[in-house]
Amino acid sequence: MKEIEKTITVFEAEDGTCFNTKENCERYEDQLRCVEFFKVSYNPDLTETGNFKSHTYFAVYSRFGYNKAILDKASETAKRCN
Repeated sequence: MKEIEKTITVFEAEDGTCFNTKENCERYEDQLRCVEFFKVSYNPDLTETGNFKSHTYFAVYSRFGYNKAILDKASETAKRCN
């Protein structure tokens, strides 16, 4: 029996996921940058305060990323329509 000692290089992504190759790690990190999380509130209390009683979260993948200007414009449009 032989005892062999090996040293390996492991690449760790921003979220702690480990990869054997730098290319796979970079590809994974690029995909992570395209995911945004949003909280949506629903089910308002119609009898008292009107506060929302339920919440859910969505993970949205977009290769265009998160664009605050688009969300601000949509918010302005929604305010004018109400």
